[in-house]
Amino acid sequence: MKLWGSMKQQAGKLAFETEKAVRIKREESAISGLKSQIEAQCTEIGKVVLGLYRESDFSLPQVDAFVEQIAHLQEQIKATETKIATIQAEEYSGEGGGGSSRSDVPDVSSRQ
Repeated sequence: MKLWGSMKQQAGKLAFETEKAVRIKREESAISGLKSQIEAQCTEIGKVVLGLYRESDFSLPQVDAFVEQIAHLQEQIKATETKIATIQAEEYSGEGGGGSSRSDVPDVSSRQ
């Protein structure tokens, strides 16, 4: 009977620990959701500040560097979008077996 009692106790402890872990994960998930909401609100604040900053002549030293970085990143996005459009416009030439109409892409079709 001692063995049965010990097994029963271990099973009870395992069930308790499992239920405890589930409750902890549920609460951690709630925290994660709340943090996501905070991030969303911070993003919205940033959008409002950026809009106000661009619409008026005011300057905040704490914001200047961020606005400049955003402008730089937006320029990079435009340049990359142009590259994508160029790539999308490429057509298979079929000549020489290489398939690329770009001169900077080496023809590897004849290599072994």
